[in-house]
Amino acid sequence: MNPNSKSKEMTRLLKRIFDEKKSEERFIPGKTFIHYAGDVIGYEEIASVIDSLLAGRLAAGGNVDTFEKLLSEYLKVRHVATVNSGSTADYLAFLGLKNPSLKEPLKPGDEVITCALSFSTAVSSITLNGLTPVFVDTNLGTYTMDSERVRDAVGKRTKAILAVHLFGNPCNMDEIMRIAREHDLFVIEDCCDALGSSIRDKQVGTFGDMGTFSFYPAHQITLMEGGAISTNDQQLDYIIRSLRMWGKALPCPICGLNLSKSCRINHNKNIDSIKDYDLNYLFLNIGHNVRITEAQGAFGIQQLRRLDGFVEARKKNFDYIVRSLAPYEELLVLPISERSSSPSWYCVPLTIQPDAGFSRMELAEFLRESLIEFRYLFTGNILSQPAFRHIKRRIRGNLRKADLTSTNSLFLGCYPGITDAMREYVCERLAFFLDKKLNRNRSPSHSRRRITARRISPVQAS
Repeated sequence: MNPNSKSKEMTRLLKRIFDEKKSEERFIPGKTFIHYAGDVIGYEEIASVIDSLLAGRLAAGGNVDTFEKLLSEYLKVRHVATVNSGSTADYLAFLGLKNPSLKEPLKPGDEVITCALSFSTAVSSITLNGLTPVFVDTNLGTYTMDSERVRDAVGKRTKAILAVHLFGNPCNMDEIMRIAREHDLFVIEDCCDALGSSIRDKQVGTFGDMGTFSFYPAHQITLMEGGAISTNDQQLDYIIRSLRMWGKALPCPICGLNLSKSCRINHNKNIDSIKDYDLNYLFLNIGHNVRITEAQGAFGIQQLRRLDGFVEARKKNFDYIVRSLAPYEELLVLPISERSSSPSWYCVPLTIQPDAGFSRMELAEFLRESLIEFRYLFTGNILSQPAFRHIKRRIRGNLRKADLTSTNSLFLGCYPGITDAMREYVCERLAFFLDKKLNRNRSPSHSRRRITARRISPVQAS
């Protein structure tokens, strides 16, 4: 049997296994646990990985190159470099902006404006690079940074903005980029939750100097693990590619193998002190080895083919759940998006109104009993987290809304693995819980303090 016949036979067997597995899966309300997130894969991903392994190449090669090319085409950005996680992508992005080959690199102590509601490694990537985070509050409903406070937060040492598109919801990039241009600031977009999100049909990760992405199984696509950095800047792309590969010299896309001192990428000025050195062991930067494998590249190519369908499924599930919760705005702050944006929602974030008459713990216990998985809003106010309480930082204004997310917020799933029957069950259980609370607390003389999310209505959000 020739290799092609063996490959086809293997693919047929994998398809049969996946078909049998799918036929055995049956959702039973109140009996089947509903995950908030998870990978959604088919036999094609497994077959492509096996083909990759049989081809004999394990380290990053042609499949990784193809994945990077396809992702750059999807984003409509010039360069994409893969790394081993979204956290690494954030860290390397800031490390790249400190590179001495840049005209005005970041220096220790320089400030980076970001949101107090975040994920841990978005902020640790700032602090681990010797930079100082400047925190502004979030907007309830969007759960992104309050762009109106960003302008006031700019100080003498401010050199960059980290815009985290949390939960797949794009920040107000029009205002953020306007501020960045006025003050000559770098902008990094953390898109780890947000692959497929866009603003006026322009993909997130293409507005700032760099965008970072995560391919952890809970996100829009997965490579089992992995991340990526996007940029339109050729010099930054070269720096990132060097940093992810031990810091070694790479063949220059402009001047070729000679790494000329006159090249506009501005290679290390000490390079001519080493004559005719083996490029494989010439190190221009202090870097790491954080590449993905060839099998991950093969897996990712198949996942990218599903991305449009995944994004559509997320939007459909999100819209259904938010619409079903519309009658309960007296009790919950419902999620919304910024104007002109189209989120690829990671989840359905919810905040309990301060005087709703029930606690997050009470709702959480009900969800657990109903076998509905949920999570809190990542860090809440990150400065309340033990690891971040005493970091060097600056705060602009109060962080009351971020504080509220620490105590009153959680999120539900809307990933493509949630079926119509599952989301109907989730909404029925939520309605059962909220109806009881609404009837208990409502009276003609009762006055309630209600937070209303800004921007647009929940129906428009997706």
